[in-house]
Amino acid sequence: MNEVETRRLSKLKTFLAAFKYTDRRSINNGFFVGQCISKLPQVYNDFKGFGRLGVSSFILNWDYSNLRINFKEDTSLRLSAKESSNFKKVAGVLSQYSSDELQLVSLSCFDNGNLLNPLEKNSAMKIKEGLTKKL
Repeated sequence: MNEVETRRLSKLKTFLAAFKYTDRRSINNGFFVGQCISKLPQVYNDFKGFGRLGVSSFILNWDYSNLRINFKEDTSLRLSAKESSNFKKVAGVLSQYSSDELQLVSLSCFDNGNLLNPLEKNSAMKIKEGLTKKL
């Protein structure tokens, strides 16, 4: 495994340690929202729209599977204290929102929110504003 992959896995593992959801849809939407509001670095840039379910990243899903199978107990995947703290903080705040709310915000960030009706866009903007205030 090269250094880029190792760093990516480290970041995802740190994020997952503080993120309360374990379903891939919420993980994809949560990580994407964190990147969208510029509180997480651009780790995954291959997100695609997944209809009304939000977004999905092939690389994130691959990394998640790889972590679960090959690196479950690996302690070598560590970030610096400052970087780790940021990922945990963002994941903790995102965990305060429901899967549906994360999905709504991710859809508002993706493709200028074209999949949302005006009422949903308004709700997503309010959630997004709340998120940015908490972070």
